[in-house]
Amino acid sequence: MVALRDGIPLRDALERLGVDTAPLDLPPPPEAVPLARIAPGHAFTWQGHVWTRATLDQALTATPDRHNHSHVVAAYLTAVQRGRPATAFRWCSDAEPPAATCIAERVEEDVLVYPAAPVVSPADPSPPSEWISLGDQSPDLGRTVTIDAPLGLTTAQLLLTDEAAGGAVWHTTNGSRLDLDDVSRWRP
Repeated sequence: MVALRDGIPLRDALERLGVDTAPLDLPPPPEAVPLARIAPGHAFTWQGHVWTRATLDQALTATPDRHNHSHVVAAYLTAVQRGRPATAFRWCSDAEPPAATCIAERVEEDVLVYPAAPVVSPADPSPPSEWISLGDQSPDLGRTVTIDAPLGLTTAQLLLTDEAAGGAVWHTTNGSRLDLDDVSRWRP
């Protein structure tokens, strides 16, 4: 009313009344979108918590501490037992110290969620030209790396599968599969 009566900008009128105008400088909150528009591996807010849209293998990839992988698998299996295979994961720190708990839920594709800023992971400390022996260290599951395959250098991901003897298989960018024994070294 003051702004209209005195012909001044709304911000000036609010400041005259002692109202904090700092929130007006913040960007508007993101609009709700269906989960289908959230890319795998990206964070979103749903039911008051920040979740990551991910399948089981993507959730394992996003969990760098391998000793926590059992928590991710247990959360996924709990969701499956409820008859709702998980599409989103989050870590809950409300659990008793020292460990946090992984929670997995199924979020339907048409459910409205709020996009969140993606989590930025630290840069890989190893130089890109350095080869790493599979005997020394395996890459994180789902991470795209360069492998030294029998047919030459190619880009691939190491993924879990029940069909493979070792429990994992290399999926190359051209769609072929390689056994663990077919690759001796990799690099980021």
